[in-house]
Amino acid sequence: MGRPTKQNNQTEIGYIKELLSRIEKKVDSIHIRVNVSKDFLATREACNYLGVCRSRLWKLVQEGKITPSEEENGRKRYATAELKKYLAGEVKEDTITA
Repeated sequence: MGRPTKQNNQTEIGYIKELLSRIEKKVDSIHIRVNVSKDFLATREACNYLGVCRSRLWKLVQEGKITPSEEENGRKRYATAELKKYLAGEVKEDTITA
């Protein structure tokens, strides 16, 4: 094994900090899922609910796995019930590819 060096310790500390940041984001996402009481979520809220970034949410929409509802002002809203189904693995059948 060798003697620990300052550089190795800093690398490990950086790695641990990154892991901790990821864990905190997942915990926040779980907390949001448990405490959601709205029927529809804004894009940012939907991203937080799913634990994904905007580009991933957009990809899910493009793939037809999630369908947003549009309001009069042109902003998209996402049905909480549909997001729950997606998280449970109940994606629309026509989007499943072999």
